[in-house]
Amino acid sequence: MNINKVTAIFDEFRLKNVEETLIRHGVKDFTLHLVRGRLWIHDKRGATDNDFQLHR
Repeated sequence: MNINKVTAIFDEFRLKNVEETLIRHGVKDFTLHLVRGRLWIHDKRGATDNDFQLHR
């Protein structure tokens, strides 16, 4: 099965581990993007205004 795009959000401390795991499992031709200043919602299904946090 070919996967064209996967979007996942994780903290920047896991970026290197994710890259190494993808390589170890034979995934080729991937791009990882570090994003800063994103809006973080821990659970979109039950989110209220108080659940929104802006990470800087």
